[in-house]
Amino acid sequence: MEKEKIMFLNKKRFDNHNYDSYVIEKKLVDKETEAGSVPYIKLKDEDIKILSSVKQGGKDSPLIGIMLAEEGEYYALTEYYIKSVLQNEADIRFISFDKVVEQTAGVNGVLVPGGAYNSPSEWYIKGTFSNLGKRSLANLKITETALAKKLPILGICAGMQMISGIVGYNHGVRLYLSLVKETGTKEVHQGLVNHPININKNSMLYKYIYEEKAVVNSNHKEAVVFETIGDDSSLLVSAVSPDGIVEAVEVKNYPAFLLGVQWHPERLAVNEDDIINKKIFSAFVAAAKNKKAPS
Repeated sequence: MEKEKIMFLNKKRFDNHNYDSYVIEKKLVDKETEAGSVPYIKLKDEDIKILSSVKQGGKDSPLIGIMLAEEGEYYALTEYYIKSVLQNEADIRFISFDKVVEQTAGVNGVLVPGGAYNSPSEWYIKGTFSNLGKRSLANLKITETALAKKLPILGICAGMQMISGIVGYNHGVRLYLSLVKETGTKEVHQGLVNHPININKNSMLYKYIYEEKAVVNSNHKEAVVFETIGDDSSLLVSAVSPDGIVEAVEVKNYPAFLLGVQWHPERLAVNEDDIINKKIFSAFVAAAKNKKAPS
């Protein structure tokens, strides 16, 4: 059995950001994986106290695995994802790009975040590109692993597309590589611009937030093609924007919480006056709390 190596994230403000991220140098993590260790990446206690007023580490606190993003030489994750999970009394294990299966052992739920990484070429209705990068492969692996273990899953932006492709590709589900060019939509879906969505009353999303309409923020150039999700698909469209873009998906008959959203609820859930997005994170963590962690 491979030994675990405890490693800690550090706070950093990148020059092009107006928010904090929590980071660790890739080379430090790579050194441990190459030596045969499995990284156990976590927050320092003092940072947890700063990020959340809720006490962490209780015996009933679920362990949420969150795939890290990247910024140059660093593995990194914005404070928004972290705060949105911590405020629901959950502990976090941050997952790097190697030994993904080993790092997810023992987690009670998985969060697959957004980011600028591609899905497999064959998933797109138009356009191709070269082989997938390490980040894409890692996000594929953590999503596949969580689905296989029937863990609660929250996929955000590109994370929603991962869920949609893995579950729906064999049933014909496809993605837009360039939403604006391929649909001609006039709705703005980039730059975290707010826009309305309509929510399916027969969805799990509606069950948790009890709203038929909401205003969300978007920052994506790719999207799931609505017309490719047929009645025989394993996917259920739980929200759409006025221009017909899929904004949320679920997996029919999945035995745990599973929601993919195209917007960025982590950016909204940290606001005091937000209700809807707080409910999404609350439901996700509550499901993880009730899920016994498989090995």
